[in-house]
Amino acid sequence: MPTYGIQLLDVLPHAGFVISNRKPFTKRPQRDKLVKTQFRHANVIGGAYNKRNESRRALDVALEAVFVTAAKEDVRAALNEDGYLDFVNEVKKHVEWAQQLSSSVFLDFFTALLRARVGWNVAPREPRDPDKQSATAKAAQALLDLEPGL
Repeated sequence: MPTYGIQLLDVLPHAGFVISNRKPFTKRPQRDKLVKTQFRHANVIGGAYNKRNESRRALDVALEAVFVTAAKEDVRAALNEDGYLDFVNEVKKHVEWAQQLSSSVFLDFFTALLRARVGWNVAPREPRDPDKQSATAKAAQALLDLEPGL
């Protein structure tokens, strides 16, 4: 039976990322559904497919905030003190919409976003102009510039 509602891949910002539309964004399709459902419950995105552009813009703002939070010095301190897992959990603590997600689902989603940005850095695609990339991509890049080992 076809799904007529918005899927996670429909609303993720793509400009400045390498995102495949042929597989789940996270490691498992169920995790994609959990993340998308949490965005809907938090009123970040709508549910109608014909509203996907509005949802994509709203999600871009919400995800930009995740990376702005992750780039804060006090949050990044967890990375240097305790490692990547504790860093991601520290980021999650500051992201209101993520509170209902398990740590493993948020970890998977956050890591997939970073991986998608690193993939763009390795093999840039249009738009190459940073001013035309999504706010999320710019914020993710700012974090990667501060923490190149991520």
